Amino acid sequence: MDAIRAMNNVPEGFGYSTKIVNRNDNADQTRLGVQLGKVCISKGISVIEVADYFKVTRQAVYNWFLGKSEPHGDNKEKALDLIKRLTS
Repeated sequence: MDAIRAMNNVPEGFGYSTKIVNRNDNADQTRLGVQLGKVCISKGISVIEVADYFKVTRQAVYNWFLGKSEPHGDNKEKALDLIKRLTS
């Protein structure tokens, strides 16, 4: 497993979500979901934890992280607040 992580530049304790965030150069970096993904991954917060926190599916979180969709309604406010708390 360590050799696979080294080949893919994935830090220990991280997986698919890190690869998505790190390799998604085409994503609009101004999108809330992409920003949320970068912050969560940098702080070691898993997609499962994010999905649980927002009460959405893991697929929804992956789509946010990729910039394919955005958090809406209350989740938009929660995302803004979470980013603020994690970066201050």
